[in-house]
Amino acid sequence: MLGSRIADQAIGWEAAPASGAFEPNSGLRALAEVYAPAWAKQKFVKDFAAAWTNLMDADRFELRK
Repeated sequence: MLGSRIADQAIGWEAAPASGAFEPNSGLRALAEVYAPAWAKQKFVKDFAAAWTNLMDADRFELRK
């Protein structure tokens, strides 16, 4: 991420917290950037519950018609 320092307005590179850990895996980095902010807690809970339900129902053949 390109940014500038407040003190001297020098332009330089600044890394997001997820940059170093997830640099090799762009898909994992994208997920971290979506769910990491504090305001995304409800989105994470909703998406996790939906994925968990989908996974648990995947082999329940009596539900399929």
